[in-house]
Formats: sequence, structure tokens, C-alpha cells
Amino acid sequence: MPVRRPGGRPAAPILDKELSHYEEGLRWSFSGGRVFLEGHDVNALISDENCSVRTWLGLASGLDTYRKKIAAQANQTSQFTKFDAVVEALIGKILGCLKRVYDQKRSGIRWQMENGQLILNGINVRSFLALYRMNRNEKATRYLEGLKEKLEIIVNDPDHGKIRPTALELLEEIKETLGKAPRGTAPRGAPPRPLRPVPAGGGLGS
Repeated sequence: MPVRRPGGRPAAPILDKELSHYEEGLRWSFSGGRVFLEGHDVNALISDENCSVRTWLGLASGLDTYRKKIAAQANQTSQFTKFDAVVEALIGKILGCLKRVYDQKRSGIRWQMENGQLILNGINVRSFLALYRMNRNEKATRYLEGLKEKLEIIVNDPDHGKIRPTALELLEEIKETLGKAPRGTAPRGAPPRPLRPVPAGGGLGS
């Protein structure tokens, strides 16, 4: 039973050492400087590449409610101060993820890092570049030029600072590769090949 203050008013429940709070049957807790939801590290949930916008929004709402509930019960102890800072950082991380999704939709660029490799709109850029070097053709050249344009957007956008070094390295490699004229194809912007002169007095069919 909840403890009652003088005058019959119930006091707030006593917090345990993990600042446990139950919301809609789910347990939120705080331990070792990390927030957990049903035993799962919330920071890891946010970072999961399969995490959806809906999940991010749900986590942000849950974190905000959790913080408010704990703030109403806790004293300004060092534990609560650290807890509040961690929750604030997690909510900020979610907002960053949501902004990235918005920017990707606006620019038509979707990216993620997998084992140090940049995946751009579902394509592993370095792997595609390696395949292109082995089999250059006009269609592949146009696609590679499209990747180059997207990388240029990333490099020049301060919001993509996290992947800028990788994007810049790939951009330079692509520029160097495209600068070498593929066999049988001319780079975009190259002047047309001169026509062979027709012998005097001759016709096209001669």
C-alpha cells in the first residue's frame, strides 16, 4: 500500500535503485548509466537499422513520460541528475534520426553504414565501384555519375558530417575512375568524335 502523508494524502511510491516505472505493462528502468525497456537497452533500440519512424516516436514519447514520472517522485540526487541527462541525450538522438529520415526523403538520398561500408540508396558504393572497374559500359557509367552527384550532396551538407569522410573518399575515387574514359564510351561532356572525311567525288554509299 502507498505510504500516507499526514492529513491522509498518499505519498509518491518509493523508487527502487533502478528507478523502475511501469507504463502500459512495460517496465522502464535505469542502471549503469543506461535506460532499459523490458530489459532492452534503449540506446541500442534507437540505433537498430531496422528501427522505424513509428518506433522512434513511441520511444521518444515513452522516455518523456518516464522522465516526468521519475521527476515527480525523485529528489534532486546525483542519480536523478545523471538519469535526466541520459534521457535527454536519448531523446536528442531520436530527433536526430527523425531529421535524417526527413532529409533523406527531401533529397532522395538514403544511406546507412554497414561494417564500415557506405550503403547509398541500397547500393554498396565501394562494391559497385569495384564491379564498374571490371566491366565498364554506358549504363553503368550513368549510374556511377548519379552516385557521384549524391555523394557531392552529402559532402556539402553539414548535417551529414558523420559520414562525410567516407563519402569524400569514395567521391574522389569515383571522380578518378570516371576521368579515365571507359572503353567504347565517352565521358559525359566530352566533345563528339570527328566525322571521317568523305573522299572528294564520293558518296556515302561508295
